[in-house]
Formats: sequence, C-alpha cells, structure tokens
Amino acid sequence: MNLLASFLRSVEQTPSRTAVYWGDKTLTYRQCADQAAWVAQHLRDQLGVKPGDRVAIWLKNCPEFIPALYGILGAGAAVVPINNFLKPDEVAFILQDGRIDVLISEEAMGDSLARLVASANAASSSGPCAIMRPWPLPRKGARRSCARKALDRERCAGKGLPLAS
Repeated sequence: MNLLASFLRSVEQTPSRTAVYWGDKTLTYRQCADQAAWVAQHLRDQLGVKPGDRVAIWLKNCPEFIPALYGILGAGAAVVPINNFLKPDEVAFILQDGRIDVLISEEAMGDSLARLVASANAASSSGPCAIMRPWPLPRKGARRSCARKALDRERCAGKGLPLAS
C-alpha cells in the first residue's frame, strides 16, 4: 500500500473526521481529499503535468501542504518537498538540478520566490516551470471545500514572477 492509497482509505472510512487542526481552522478527511483532487486536476488540466513530472512544494509550515502533497501524488507526479529553511541558493539548486516542472509556493516566501523561479527557468533546458499558490482553507462549518476558489497561477519567464493577490 502506498501513501495515497492509505490516505484514500482513511477518507473512505472516516470522511467527516477531522484530519487537520490549524488554529481555529479544521479540515476533514473529505475536505482534504476534495482539495487534493482539485489540485491533481488543476495540475493535469491547467499546467499540463503528466505522470512522472516533478512538482515541488516550497511552503512554510501550513495545512495546505497536505492536499498539495496528495494532489501531486493523485496527478501521478513525483513530489519534491523543499525545506522552507533552506537558503535561496540551495533552493535554486534544487529547482535547477531537479528539473522541476511546477512549484507550489506562497507569497510569504517573498522576493526570493520570483528570483529563484526565474533563475531556474533561465538555466532550464526543459522549458519554464509554472507556479501555483495555495488556496484558503475552509472556515469551520463550511459546506464545501474552498479548493475550487481561485488558485493563482502564473507562467514563469526569465524576468521574474508577479504573483496576483
């Protein structure tokens, strides 16, 4: 049994059980699975991710990491988690050396995010990577997952990456 299959079994057995506590926010197994399915579909349909592609996650500690992880696995891609405490040159090396196709990150990573992606694209022979920002978690008592709400994506160019708010 792999990680995704184990998670999906938990979703099937206990869909309404809380999977994630984050301050005053909670995420049930069903909500997490809905968000992960949305991420997987977005990766495939909007960003062209194919099985075997590499998708990096560079987030600060946050609950969005979980559906991002399972969404990447659901798309058939390889997950490349990047420690948020690494220095920018170390992250740039991972993006370049790992031939990352998509990077899931957040504005909180600051200006270094745009510089890193631009640097990786400039050095890439496999074309530009794309970036996805995480989505808001559902509020307590929300009926549906917020995953279908806007998840901004910008194509990276060698000149930097503007992130929409």
